[in-house]
This record gives sequence, C-alpha cells and structure tokens, in this order.
Amino acid sequence: MGAGFEELERDGKQVRRPVRIMVENCIGDDGSMLDVPRDVFKVQHNPLGNNDAALYVAGHLLRPKKIEVEFSRLLKSCAQHDVNPEKIGVLLTGKILETAKPMPKDKKTVGENIMCICVPQIYIDKDDDVMRVPVTGGIRMEISINSEGSLTLKPMENVSLEDRIRFLPSFDSPDSAFDSPRFAYVAEDKQALPYHSPVYVRPGRVMPTTVSSGLSATFTPNVSNP
Repeated sequence: MGAGFEELERDGKQVRRPVRIMVENCIGDDGSMLDVPRDVFKVQHNPLGNNDAALYVAGHLLRPKKIEVEFSRLLKSCAQHDVNPEKIGVLLTGKILETAKPMPKDKKTVGENIMCICVPQIYIDKDDDVMRVPVTGGIRMEISINSEGSLTLKPMENVSLEDRIRFLPSFDSPDSAFDSPRFAYVAEDKQALPYHSPVYVRPGRVMPTTVSSGLSATFTPNVSNP
C-alpha cells in the first residue's frame, strides 16, 4: 500500500492530487476479501478527486454500512475544519484496531501493526535536497535516576494512542516551510521499539525501510564541577 501525491496536467498547468495505491491479489471488485487469492496481482489506483476527504476500506468491510458512512462524514468534517493531522491519525488508527482486535488469529485480514503517514501537499521532491525524507514520529521518553546520580532516558511503555502518534515537528508549528512527510509506527504489542519506517519512493529512487531496535541515553553529572 502507498499514499502520496501525483502530478498531472490540467488546463496547461501541473497540479497535484492525493492518491492511494494498493498492490493486491486478494480483494474482489466489491471490496470483499476473496476466499482464494488470485494468481495475478493488480494495482488499485484511487485518486481523491475533488472531495475534501475519502475513506478507503480494504481487508475487511465496515458493517453495518452506516458505520462506514458515519465515519466518512466524521473524517470529512475534520478535513473541513482543519483538524490537526495527528488527531485524524488517531481516529483512523483507532478504527483499524477496533476492527482487527476481534478477528481470530487464523482468519485475520486486518493487522494491528500500523504505519500512520502524513504527506503535506506542499511537499516537493528535489534531487539536490537529500534531507526531504520521511521524518520519524515522536517517542515518549521517561527519565530514571540511577544510584550513582546519573539520569537514564529510555522509551516509555504503555502510552496512549494519542501519545504514540506524534509527528515532529508539530503540525501546529508556525514554520510551514518544514514540509517533509511525517510518519508514526504503532505496534500491536504497544511497545515503543522496534520502530519501523515506511519504504520511501521517489522518481528514480527507492529508500528501503529502516528499523530502530534500541534507544537509550545516560547523563552522568560532573561531580568535580557541580
């Protein structure tokens, strides 16, 4: 699955529109999961069009249908009222987890490991700008004091979903020039690590995913110069 923006020409001008792309061999024309996967994969290409928001459901249909309609209206209202992308990410992630958790393990069609990504519309690929890559989300840290007086900083365990989806810097920041994609990884076991990144694709280049498996820092006070 991929998400981002595509460029197309309209009235002699280059314009961008958001798009979702999914490569799959297990979803029928009506969106339901096939009992037997196809031998051939196909690409689903879903542009947002002229709407403020759209909900794409894959893997398991939301039933009854009114749940999907109500949730779509909620997301559209969020987009129209400029709700912070982090809050929208929490809503989407919460709905995915709500759908996935009751599924038997041998019949799971929706996973609980979730990658939440936001791609700002003003984001532009530049070959000479190597820093414009997805920026990792924030990880809540906790401080412990050791017996010798040093401080240890390590990832906090069992934080809320709101604290697990943190984009850095905040989208509330007045610095709108920082337009790189932001992502947050939510693991099904609620642990902060390992922390996975998305696969970043740009014209002519693919940056593979990276995994952060450990993170800690220790600060020792200078006793000779308090």
